Amino acid sequence: MDFKGMLSILCTITTIGLFLSGSRVCQKILRQGNTQNVSIMPFLSTFINCIMWLKYGILKPDGLLMLVNATGATLAGIYLVIYYLYAQDKDRVHKSLLYGGFILYSVLVYVKFYHEDNHVALSSLGQIGICATVVMFGSPLATVAQVCRTKSTESVPFAMSLATFLTALEWLVYGRIVGDFYIEFPNFLGSVLGLIQLLLFVWYPSTPSHVKGSTGPTSTV
Repeated sequence: MDFKGMLSILCTITTIGLFLSGSRVCQKILRQGNTQNVSIMPFLSTFINCIMWLKYGILKPDGLLMLVNATGATLAGIYLVIYYLYAQDKDRVHKSLLYGGFILYSVLVYVKFYHEDNHVALSSLGQIGICATVVMFGSPLATVAQVCRTKSTESVPFAMSLATFLTALEWLVYGRIVGDFYIEFPNFLGSVLGLIQLLLFVWYPSTPSHVKGSTGPTSTV
């Protein structure tokens, strides 16, 4: 087996592993019996992103993209169903699903009917896919402000951050090998963003600095 073949297997395993991380969130939902403190956006954005890249893989065609994103879309769909069943505010969920469905439907219709040339359609979908992927990679960085404020990475899962960085790096190399800018570019950005998130663990401890050395409240009486 050549390097590309081994890399394809590695990309498949790590990416599907990332998708499966959503099952832990669903376990939390099932355990508490509701979706309190759990956002639908990670599931919805993953579903939309996977469908877009699945379509890209079909147009290209690229078997690895089709396999990984078909799996991701299926898992994200299951997570969305679980979220919906246990959501207390169904109206809010309906709105999120409606907006997400509108975005996805608009993109697919645009690619299907407004570009007769397959190459142009592939290019347009690739550009849209870049934006969607960058948003997905960048969303965890919303916690950077909180980490800097508390000087603690306690709220950031190290294993997830490391897995995200390695997965983006693998897809960056894969995109380079197959000569696909639309795969290469967003994963280059994803690798950089992932590295920044990992550096937070070097700069800040996993517990707030004011906790260190604390033995409990001190009485002044």
